[in-house]
Amino acid sequence: MSVLSLVGAVRRHGSRLVMPGLAAALFVTTWNCDSVARAAVKSWAVASGPWGTGGNWSPVGVPGAADDVLIGPHINASNEIVTLNANASVDSVTLTDGMTLRTSTSFLNVAGSTQVSGQNIVGPSTFTTRLRIEDGGLGTDFTTGNLSLSNFGRATLESGASALISGVATIGENASLSGNGSVYLTKNSGTALDNDGRIEATTGGLTIFQTAGGRIDLDGAGGQGLVVVNSGGGNGLEINGDQLTDSFGGDIEMTSNSRLEMNLTNGWSAGSSSSLTVTGSGDLPTSVIDGNELDWAGVLTVTGNHGRLRFDADVTLATATTVHVNADDELEFAEATEINGGAYNVAAGAEVRFNGDTIVAGGSFNTGGVLPSSGIVSFYGPSDWQGNVSLSGRSRVHGMAFVSAATTIDADQFNMDGSGGTIWDVNAAFTVNADLIDSTDNSFDGVIDVAGGLSNRLRLNLTDPTAAWQMMGTMHLSGGAGIYIIRVAGSKMEVGGAINIDDSNVNIAADVTLRDNSDLNFAAATSDLRFSGETTIENGVNFTGQGLLHNNADGAGMRIAGGVNLGQAGIDNESRLAIGLDAPGQVSVNRFESATDATLQMFIGGTTPGTELSNLLVTAGTAQLDGTLALSLFDDGGFAPELGDQFAIITAPGGIVGQFDQLVQPSGMPTGLLFEVQYTPTSVVLFVDNTYEADFDRDGDVDGADLTVWNSAYGLNSYADANSDGQSDGADFLVWQRQYGFGLPIAMAAAIPEPTAGTLLVIAVGILAQRSRRRVSSGVTPTGA
Repeated sequence: MSVLSLVGAVRRHGSRLVMPGLAAALFVTTWNCDSVARAAVKSWAVASGPWGTGGNWSPVGVPGAADDVLIGPHINASNEIVTLNANASVDSVTLTDGMTLRTSTSFLNVAGSTQVSGQNIVGPSTFTTRLRIEDGGLGTDFTTGNLSLSNFGRATLESGASALISGVATIGENASLSGNGSVYLTKNSGTALDNDGRIEATTGGLTIFQTAGGRIDLDGAGGQGLVVVNSGGGNGLEINGDQLTDSFGGDIEMTSNSRLEMNLTNGWSAGSSSSLTVTGSGDLPTSVIDGNELDWAGVLTVTGNHGRLRFDADVTLATATTVHVNADDELEFAEATEINGGAYNVAAGAEVRFNGDTIVAGGSFNTGGVLPSSGIVSFYGPSDWQGNVSLSGRSRVHGMAFVSAATTIDADQFNMDGSGGTIWDVNAAFTVNADLIDSTDNSFDGVIDVAGGLSNRLRLNLTDPTAAWQMMGTMHLSGGAGIYIIRVAGSKMEVGGAINIDDSNVNIAADVTLRDNSDLNFAAATSDLRFSGETTIENGVNFTGQGLLHNNADGAGMRIAGGVNLGQAGIDNESRLAIGLDAPGQVSVNRFESATDATLQMFIGGTTPGTELSNLLVTAGTAQLDGTLALSLFDDGGFAPELGDQFAIITAPGGIVGQFDQLVQPSGMPTGLLFEVQYTPTSVVLFVDNTYEADFDRDGDVDGADLTVWNSAYGLNSYADANSDGQSDGADFLVWQRQYGFGLPIAMAAAIPEPTAGTLLVIAVGILAQRSRRRVSSGVTPTGA
């Protein structure tokens, strides 16, 4: 197989490839063979001079194809320069003692080994032994079997020169291969290049081709190899082949506007002992790492004056990765990136950007604060979140964000919606613990889609337990059939945007406020949204669809402002439901059901539904009643119920089904009055009726429970005011004494003997003694409040 066929098609970035010269090198061993009589050792015997002068050699004569050449170990040859002035072919070259060999405009073929080593220090000057491979303009400029660079020895390619190495190129510690040009490695197997020293690309760039099976050991046997790319001008080091011999463990150094291109078919990796440092120099263009995929586990540093580095290759960042982006510097991952972990330190004014498809499975990011001048971590491309991530400081997410595996984000300022158009597709358990979810507040303006699946949910926990976040964008919630699956939990959510409920059962466990002009959309009549946290629905919420609003809230339950119209949607109440925000109001629903454990709270401040009186208008279906009806008086200007007053609290043209099991009377009712409930086929009406003055709990009788109310109200309020003097005192106790047993069933009243004078005296003395011990701040909790 020819070298031409082995090289094949290669991506190039400014390097020159002249294949006719490379082919010609295959036949150089036949060049000048007729002039070779026998092998000899030829030593350079003078100071600087041309190769082609026979008198410069010992023994005299220009070296032939079978000769071994020694340049350096001679009394007259140190720290000098030998210049090739005609094409030459020899068996081997040994270059030492600070000597320099220049190919100049000619071609040198070494059939065996080329060895370059040593340096001389003369006063302030250092003379390094060097092989200078220069562009002769005819194609390949230098060929050799093995190339050995050791003990400060150097080989440099200049002006786009090319070299072909058919054996092993060994770069020892303190030695280097550098310059601008191309190196072809044609060894068929094993290691073709072993770098324990330094490979450096200078102005114009350096390209290395692995053209056969022999591979490149970029960090050498000791894992200490150094790669330097300081070419600038957008050029750099380009390596072409199938793969490195092993994971890279050395160091890479780059300057501004330099490029490292690793075109390795099987990709490459850098272990935890590796490092990459980019040092910026002002506002020069970004340095770039390109080529095939990279697995990185080492230390990555961007520093200097406006240092910038961009990965144009796919990158996997391992858990051992450490990243330092210093002040005002930038690090960008432009292609597919997988973050499995690592520590990422971003200084003031610096930024780490992920612009390509990014998998976030771990990692700890620290930007040093949340001020606008602090660093920031930005996810601009599609991101897939799959693990636990710490985002200390400032971070933001733009574009499309997927949650494909259980994920917890612990953050300070986590801007979830970037510039406002971020879409979160939640397909697993997703927990966000953050101080802020936007750059300045807790407003989310993007889209959150929580898909079906038992574990899929968003739990958003703000650090301040009293804080709420604002859902100003769009939220799509999918659930299950027959079970209520929690889709949103954590801190209170204030909805100013839209919530869409698909054809399923969905549970929101967080406290929720539906704001004016927000939208709640049901996809079908079987769409069922359950609220398990305290819920407030403000006037002006827009409801569409025939679904069901399910109140299962703890604490204060659900409160609906007057004027709310659910349209074709209904309410299923299994907790406390207040019609009006602590004041009367009218609420319209399509259908209504109150469960056994439910409470319907109504406010009464007059007889006009909506403005003075809570009224539930059931527009189409039935009102199915059960549970408790709780009443509260609303005094907005001297209102007090009077005997015979009537109040229509529920209107249902579709029919009233069932009754409330219990009626909780309001506190503050005038003495001797209570509310009774009247059920008609299409309405529920309250009317004011007489009761006993000592019926302090307004349950229609006078018993020990009323004494308990008096005991709590004594001297504090008028909740046990039986004689209408505006206070609860001993006179009211005497009324209770006289009426004790009134209103009880006959059998029960007969079973309870009237208290004797002695018994009542003991009770009174005990109560008065208790009064003397009571703190002034104690009080009674009104029923129905």
